[in-house]
Amino acid sequence: MKKFKRSLMVLVGLVFALVLTGCSQSAMNGTYYYYEDNQDGTYTLYKEYYVKISGKDYTAVTNDKMSGKVDYNNHTFVSDKKSGEKASYSYDDKTGVLKVKTNDTTTSFVKEGTDKYKTIAKKSQ
Repeated sequence: MKKFKRSLMVLVGLVFALVLTGCSQSAMNGTYYYYEDNQDGTYTLYKEYYVKISGKDYTAVTNDKMSGKVDYNNHTFVSDKKSGEKASYSYDDKTGVLKVKTNDTTTSFVKEGTDKYKTIAKKSQ
């Protein structure tokens, strides 16, 4: 009986982990626009620069267009280019803010449709 309970607990733990992983992936689906905080109560929203995430795939349009895979476990974007360039990210699911770090630069993007996005759009110059 103890083996059964232990096996059941392991199974429940695995299912819980899979559900959490699935939720974090689908929670990130959407389009994120680059923005700057002007430090005076206003923002600048650049809709021409964005990151679009759909499942494990991403497309980014900044100075050039890139695409690749999202590695949710390691919090990185991995380029489809032969070099396999990587950029780390952090994501705040409460605000919808995605921060992407490449080299020594961190760039902020906000998810379209979130309250933070609406605030930034309203206060954008």
